[in-house]
Amino acid sequence: MKDALDRIGAFARDVFDVPLAVAGFLDYQRIWLSSRWGVDVDPSPPLSTFFDPAAATQQVQTIEDLRQSRFADHPLVTGGPRLRFYAGVPLELKPGFPMGNLSLAGPEPRGFGEREAVQLQRLAAMAVDALRSQRASARLEVEIRRRRLGRVDLWRQRRQLRRQHVMIDLTERMAHVGGWDLDLQTGSLFWSDEIYRISEVPIGRAITTDFALSFYPGEERGKIAAAIDRAVASLGSFDIQTPLVTANNTRRWVHIRGEAEVVGGVATRLIGVLQDITSHKASEAQLWHVANHDTLTNLPNRALFHDRLAKALQYAERHGCIVALFLVNLDRLKDINDSFGHDAGDAVLRAQALRLNEGLRASDTVARLGGDEFAVILTGFQQPHDVDQPLGRLLAALNAPVEVGGHLLICHASIGAAVFPDHERDAAALLKAADLALYRAKTGGRARAAMFSPAIRLERDHQMTILATVRSAVADGRVEPFYQPIISLKTGVIHGFEALLRWRDPTSGFQPPGSIMSVFDDPDLSLMLGDCMVERATADMGRWHAAGLPFGRVGLNVSEFEFRRTGLVTRLRQAVEAHGLKTSHLVIEVTETVLLSKDIAVAEAVLQGLRDAGITIALDDFGTGHASLSHLQQIPVDLLKVDHSFMRDIPARHDNVAIVSAVIGLAESLGLDVVAEGIETAEQLRFLRTLGCPRGQGFLFQPAMPASEVPAFLAAWPRRWEALMRIEAAA
Repeated sequence: MKDALDRIGAFARDVFDVPLAVAGFLDYQRIWLSSRWGVDVDPSPPLSTFFDPAAATQQVQTIEDLRQSRFADHPLVTGGPRLRFYAGVPLELKPGFPMGNLSLAGPEPRGFGEREAVQLQRLAAMAVDALRSQRASARLEVEIRRRRLGRVDLWRQRRQLRRQHVMIDLTERMAHVGGWDLDLQTGSLFWSDEIYRISEVPIGRAITTDFALSFYPGEERGKIAAAIDRAVASLGSFDIQTPLVTANNTRRWVHIRGEAEVVGGVATRLIGVLQDITSHKASEAQLWHVANHDTLTNLPNRALFHDRLAKALQYAERHGCIVALFLVNLDRLKDINDSFGHDAGDAVLRAQALRLNEGLRASDTVARLGGDEFAVILTGFQQPHDVDQPLGRLLAALNAPVEVGGHLLICHASIGAAVFPDHERDAAALLKAADLALYRAKTGGRARAAMFSPAIRLERDHQMTILATVRSAVADGRVEPFYQPIISLKTGVIHGFEALLRWRDPTSGFQPPGSIMSVFDDPDLSLMLGDCMVERATADMGRWHAAGLPFGRVGLNVSEFEFRRTGLVTRLRQAVEAHGLKTSHLVIEVTETVLLSKDIAVAEAVLQGLRDAGITIALDDFGTGHASLSHLQQIPVDLLKVDHSFMRDIPARHDNVAIVSAVIGLAESLGLDVVAEGIETAEQLRFLRTLGCPRGQGFLFQPAMPASEVPAFLAAWPRRWEALMRIEAAA
C-alpha cells in the first residue's frame, strides 16, 4: 500500500511542481501520516495537525497564501519549510466518510485552477482505489489462511465463511477486485463473481484455463502463461498488468497477482486476485498527456519534443536516413495581442498549429516550445533537398491571413531549418543550427525561411562579437551622443541639435553607429543603447541649460524596441525633469519603419502621448519608407526630416529636386516644419533657400561633435553663418 502511495505522491509532486505531498489518515481520533514526499519535516503533532484529515471537505480545499489564513502562526509556516501554499482533497472509501486526505504544499504562494483541482481529485481517486485493493487483498489472504485451519467446528466455520463471502463480494464490487483459484492437479479454475463481472461473462458459467486465457490478446496470453509456469516452478508468485478483451468486446486493463500454495514441497494450487485498473490507466494516460502537451494547442510540449527528436535521430542513425528540424517563430504575435487582445492571439496560435499539422505523417512531430515558438520534426528523407518542398509549403501556409472574429489578421512566420546528419549529428547541435537559420530568416526581413549553412554560423559568431563589443562599451561608459546643429536656412539661427550615437573603440577612437547597426535588432541591447543616449543627452542639455547656452531643442532617435516598450513617455519626462529641463527641450525622431512596425492606431496613441507631454515629434528619413499621405493625416507629427540621400547631386539631379520640392510643398500644406539633412555644399544651401526650405543640417554647417565642443561652436556660429552668406552671395 505504501509503495502505491509513494508513487502517487511522487507523481503529484512532478505534475504540480511542489516540494511536499502528504497522505494523512484518521484512526480512532488519532491523526497519522502514512506517507510524505519531499521536504524532510518532523512527523510530529505540528505536522499532523497541519494536514488534519478531519478538516477535509468534499471538494478540493486550497489556500493560496498560508500567511493570510488561520495557519499564519503555524510552525510549518513560520519555520521549518516555511510553507505558503496548500491544497488538499479528501480520501473517501464511500461518499461522505473521509478517512484522510491527500495534500500538497509549497514555499511560494500560488493559484490553483480548476484543471489542477480535477487532476488532484483524480490522484486522490487512484489513492483510494489502491487502498481498496490493499484491503480486499488483505481480506482474501485472511480467507486463504482460514482454509488451512482444518475442519474444527465445521458448522460454525461455514457460517463464518458465508459472512466472509458476503463481505468479500461487497469489497470486490467496491474495489473492482476478484479472487481466483487454480487447482494444478485437476486443472479446475474458480472465479469469484467480480471476475465474471469484469470479464462480462454470466456468473456461474463453467470455465477452464484455456477459456480464461482467451480473453487476452495473443502476445499477452503467452506472457501470462509464462508467468504462471515460473511461479509454479519457483514455488513463488507472479504480478502482471495486461489488457483484457471482455466477452462483449470491451477493452479493459487488469492487474493479476497469483501465489503458489505449496504442499510437501510441491505447488498444488495457484491462488490470486484480478483487479480492473482501466480507470487507473485512463487517469495515468490523462495525467501523462497533460504533463507532455501544450494546453492551448494540444501539441506536444518542449519536454515531449526533446524526447521525440532524440528518438528520430536514433532511428535515422540506424537506418541511414535524414531528419529535418524546423524552428518556427510567429512574427508580430505581440502586436496582435496588444491590438486585438490575448483571445485573438490565442486563436491565431491555434490556427497556425493546425496549419503546421496539416499534411504531416504519423512519424512527424509538431510541438509548441512556448510563446510564439514551434518546432517541426520531419523524418524519412533521403536527400537534403527533399526538405525544400515541405519547408516551402509550411511557409506559404503560415503566411496566409488568419480570420479571427471577422478580422483578417496577418501573423507571418519565420522558419529556420537544419538537417541531420548533414549539418549536425546530435540533438543539441542540430537545434542550435536551426536556431541560427531562424535568426538569419528574421534578420533577413522575416516572413521567410532559411536553411542552415556554415556561413550562417560565421555570420552569427561575428554578430555575437559585435554584441559583446557593444555591451562592453555600454558598461564602460564608451557610448555617448555627438551633436549636429539644425540651422534656420533663412536667418541662420540655431534651432537645436540632433544627438547622434557614437561609441569609442579602445584602439580606433570614436566610431559611428554604422559598424554596429545590427545590434538594434537585439531587443535588450537596443533598449540599453536607447536608455544610455537619453541619460547622456539630457545630462548634457542640463549642463548647457545651467550655463545659459541657447541650445534650443535636442532630437533623439527612438528605435523600434524603444517605441514598442510601454512607459516611453514617462521615462522621457523623468529624464528631462531630473536635469532641470522641460519636455519642450526634447524632439523625438521616429522613422517610418518604426511607425509602421506596429498597428497604425497603436502608433498614433504612442505619438499622441508624446505630444500631450509637450515633446516635439519628427518623422525621420522621410521618403525612404512606406508611409502614405493618409498616415501623415492620422499620426501626430510636427516636422519632416528629408533624408540625406535626396540631397545627392542636387540641383543637377532632377528626380531628387522633384522629391525635395514635393516634400517641402507637402509639409507647408499640412502645416509641418521641414529639416533637410545632409547639406554639404554651398550650392545645395542656395538651392534649398530658393525652394523655401525652412531648416537644414549637414557637414556644411558642422559635423557631429562631442558635447564639450558645443559651447565654443555656439559662440563662433554667427561669424561662420556670415561667411556662408558671403560665399552664397559671391556665387
